[in-house]
Amino acid sequence: MHVVCADPATRAQLADRLSLADAEHAAIVVAGSANSVHAYFGTPDTFDNVVVAISDIGENNLKYAIRYMLANADKPIKLAIVMDEWNEVLGERLEQVIRTEYRRAENNNLSEIERVRNLRESAWKTERLRELEKWRTIPAFQYATFRNNLILDNELKKFFSDTSSTSAVEDRHIAQKPPLLHWTALPLEEEMQIVLRFTFSLYGPAVSVLRSAAETSQSSFDSTYHWTHGVLLTCEPVRVHLQLLTPQRLEIAGRVAVDELEGEEAKEPLKAVWPYLSVVTRNLRDELRRHPHIQYSMELIPFGTSLFIPPIDCRVFDLTLFMSTLLKFGKVGFKLGETVHEVDVRTLFPGSIPSSLADLCSQTPPSPSVHNNEKLNGASIAPLINEKQFRSYSIAGVSPFANSSPPMVNSLKVAHNRGRRVSFGTIKCEGEAFKLDDGIQKFLAKHRADGS
Repeated sequence: MHVVCADPATRAQLADRLSLADAEHAAIVVAGSANSVHAYFGTPDTFDNVVVAISDIGENNLKYAIRYMLANADKPIKLAIVMDEWNEVLGERLEQVIRTEYRRAENNNLSEIERVRNLRESAWKTERLRELEKWRTIPAFQYATFRNNLILDNELKKFFSDTSSTSAVEDRHIAQKPPLLHWTALPLEEEMQIVLRFTFSLYGPAVSVLRSAAETSQSSFDSTYHWTHGVLLTCEPVRVHLQLLTPQRLEIAGRVAVDELEGEEAKEPLKAVWPYLSVVTRNLRDELRRHPHIQYSMELIPFGTSLFIPPIDCRVFDLTLFMSTLLKFGKVGFKLGETVHEVDVRTLFPGSIPSSLADLCSQTPPSPSVHNNEKLNGASIAPLINEKQFRSYSIAGVSPFANSSPPMVNSLKVAHNRGRRVSFGTIKCEGEAFKLDDGIQKFLAKHRADGS
């Protein structure tokens, strides 16, 4: 079960009564661990029962727990709400909070349906409306209230006894930090990147969904690096990073270093990226379909000055709006300040423009063996660093290379490696969820598009 409590004293008490670790004081805690009491709801590793201990009905942890249950209403899981004392008034307030969250979900869905209906006709619009209609009805979930007392452990065991827990044994082999090499928080000057962002209106998927999508995709790549909230997949010179930024936001970023391309590839850099981005997106959407009440929208974020006329660094677009406009008019423009910019469509989509989301996700990258034979002149690529090696180098997410150089991985051979700077931006744990650095958020917010 996933146990959450914001109050430090109550959290320590729960940890003792339920024989769990206090995540705020444990030396090593895997994010989303089912064997700890967490201060904030966060993202569970797997879909599981939830225990939320509160001192007030208005606490955010309760709100997010309810949204999590709505997003997983099809699953045989339950919500236990713990307070020191319960009475009739508190019970009525709790029911009101739950009704409010149901209305919020319904209103968000209806608002999105109305917005999409006003778009120009296209397969993109039809697909999106079909998706939204499926999300209109959310069944009731099971919950109960409990007093925080000496028999709480036994009462919870009885309450959850008829549920099918999906908790997995914590995998200590998973790295605690993002890739130490080969990825930066933002693309470098010589790189181009396409991001497909998923925003979840209720609650995002468990981390296990990301891992399943990555495992299904890894046959198209040469190497895979797993960490607690993401996966880096590599088939040089293309890299795809799948990352859960917050419990409500996930990004798939496809990136290529233009200076590592040669010949015709250098003229159309993103032609190499889209097939790999496509296969990961397809597999993630397939995984999400197994969870029929996890609702989301998608955004397109092109990075690279050559993608815009006049040049800017990046721009955030609603994917359905962007593609519907592009298919209707053959171009997409927007105003930034007093300047009208246009997306360089031929650079963004070097082949044909995808007629639908299904079309965009239908591309297939070449097999790694074929890719290597054509691109690497006989050189081989092995995983950046395997799990066994990582375990010997890293404990509790602290880099062992802080004051020394990392050990050489003899099997790593990369064609056209020009010694590019490779460092990863920090991710902080703040408030209710782990977030990108404020600088990155402001950078993206400045380039966000409200329309096309």
